[in-house]
Amino acid sequence: MQVLKRGFTLVEMMVIAPIVILLIGAFIALIVNLTGEVMSSRGSNVLTYNLQDALNQIEEDVKLSSTYLSSTNINISSTKQGYGGDTTNGSTVPFTNIQKSGGSTASLILNGLVTNGNPMSTLTGYVYLANSPNPCTSVSEYSNNRPMSMNIVYFVDSQNTLWRRVIMPSNYATASVRCGSAAPWQQPSCTPGYNTVTMSFCKTNDMRMIDGVSPSDFVVQYFSSASSTSADTTANNPTVTNDTVRNTALQATPTVAVTITAKQTVAGRDIQRAGTVRATRLDTNASSIAIDAPPTEVPAVPSVTSTVSDGHNVTFTWPRVATATSYDLEWRLNGGAWQAEPEATNVDNNSRSYTITDGGHQDTVEARVRSTNALGDSAWGTNSLTIPLWAPLILKGGWTDYAQGYTTAAYTKTKAGVVMLKGLVRGGTGDIGTLPPDYAPEKVIMFATSSNQVVGRLDIRADGTVDAEVGNSAWFSLDGTAFMPNGTTFTNFSYQNGWTTWDSANWNPAGYATDSLGRVHLRGLMKGGTTTAGTTIASVPSAILAPEYTHWVQIVNNSAGHLSTVPSNSTLIAKTGASTQFNSLSAMYYTSSRASGTTCTTQWCNMSLQNGWVHYGSPYSTPQYTKGSDGIVSLKGLIRSGTSGAITTLPSGYCPKQRLLMTVITADVWGRVDMIPQGNGTCILTGNSYSTTWLSLDSFKYIADQ
Repeated sequence: MQVLKRGFTLVEMMVIAPIVILLIGAFIALIVNLTGEVMSSRGSNVLTYNLQDALNQIEEDVKLSSTYLSSTNINISSTKQGYGGDTTNGSTVPFTNIQKSGGSTASLILNGLVTNGNPMSTLTGYVYLANSPNPCTSVSEYSNNRPMSMNIVYFVDSQNTLWRRVIMPSNYATASVRCGSAAPWQQPSCTPGYNTVTMSFCKTNDMRMIDGVSPSDFVVQYFSSASSTSADTTANNPTVTNDTVRNTALQATPTVAVTITAKQTVAGRDIQRAGTVRATRLDTNASSIAIDAPPTEVPAVPSVTSTVSDGHNVTFTWPRVATATSYDLEWRLNGGAWQAEPEATNVDNNSRSYTITDGGHQDTVEARVRSTNALGDSAWGTNSLTIPLWAPLILKGGWTDYAQGYTTAAYTKTKAGVVMLKGLVRGGTGDIGTLPPDYAPEKVIMFATSSNQVVGRLDIRADGTVDAEVGNSAWFSLDGTAFMPNGTTFTNFSYQNGWTTWDSANWNPAGYATDSLGRVHLRGLMKGGTTTAGTTIASVPSAILAPEYTHWVQIVNNSAGHLSTVPSNSTLIAKTGASTQFNSLSAMYYTSSRASGTTCTTQWCNMSLQNGWVHYGSPYSTPQYTKGSDGIVSLKGLIRSGTSGAITTLPSGYCPKQRLLMTVITADVWGRVDMIPQGNGTCILTGNSYSTTWLSLDSFKYIADQ
């Protein structure tokens, strides 16, 4: 039997349904409200934590700072770590501790000291600047130097976020500006997402402290002591726009109070948290080691001085200028156009020097330097120096200059690139001195010279060493030594008749080069093959032949010898005394392109021979003299039959300042001829040790420096 079950009627459903809907809505509202409360509570806790974390970080930085600043004092012109800007180009707008039109929001700016490790570690020390004022020779010495400074800035951006930025000097990573091997631990930071190419100075992101902080909710107050309750009224007064005035007040306020109010919306609810931290610098006297305060005017003009070193390098230096953050230097030669080098722009306070290496002897090198800071540039401070014709050779090995009236040991390089030596020295052994690297030859060059009335051997090595290899300590002459330095292109001769290079690993093969004035330079050390007088050693290209039969004095197995070129058959030939051991080759001469005439600076001029001396005769070289535009006087000629006294007299403008002891070949042996300046500007060539059979002047060359 079916039992009927009764349900709700339509009328009953219409009554009950609204009640059910209301109950469900009330339940949902309860759940939403409970969820919102949970989210709001969680957001409030996170905000509280972030606020406290920000205050703790500020307190830590304040305690380790050296002083507070009214504006950033690290140069940001190249690092682009200023306020605002984008992630590609950065900004050069300095941070300030008050709001300025077009500037930053009011910021907390701390001057900190750069360390070589975590500043919280007991093993960490400061990074000290080199030569400020002491050199980096020892820790005990440079630990009294000025430490490297940085800026730590707390600022609010346009999105109401509080950030922490570390601003470092542009050269903080350069090892030469600091002492010690440890690099700075701190790194420059920039806006997150910065372009690593255009903002390559940046090494890390700014620290995001807390969101929801408007500029007016970041409040900084400064106090004269930790116990003071009255804030300084000048330190960050927005009506005091002069940075220096505010900075002066900040130096007297070691304590700071920072209040942060953060406002955020979470789950539709506004939450707000505020907190204050009060902190004091651990060293209240540390403001004295902060870098210079923001300037009130452009810096003064630098006072520039100059020195010369290594022959021709001119170094310009200047003392630190108060309030200057960097310096610009420009230079010029002989009154030409001013030149600026990238490395001479924005020179920092630790460098303050720059070396010009482009000048030559007798060039005038001029530099001008201006100091700069945030307010502008000073006028130029200038200084000039004319590089002396001769650079003194610093003597060693017991050698000293011989006596007044004789040449002092020195070296030069002419406008044509020829290195020349002079000097009469005594009392030493072995190495006489050392030439700078750009005056040294490619390999060792051997020269015949005079030493205590016999032949001497002078070697100039590739490291610049000037060596009295064979000689006597009574006296040793450097006069007349001339050669082309490393970097000169030489062409090697093709040997004949068994001749070859002596020890090619250390000595040059026989070869030639031509300087800018058309003079030919020979060099090499050869091992004899067939040594019979007149034997061809090598063929000589017609373009570099001497115009006449020549005789050049050389070293032959540590004795005096000579070699000749013969224009009639274009050869370099052996002469009497040539050895199967080593034979030096060193000579400088003009080719036949230099004509004879009366203009002695562009042509050969005839000598007026005296005391019975005459030309030996054709085809041997004619007694003549000439002077190149670089000041080198060259003599040539094979002469005979004279007597004691003057051989010839040269006019003013062709004479040395001091007496020269020159080495010659005479009747196949060593000889000495002196060039002696006279009181009227002229000079006489006089024989000292010679044969009247024949005497060659072909090796005679010197600088007219009278």
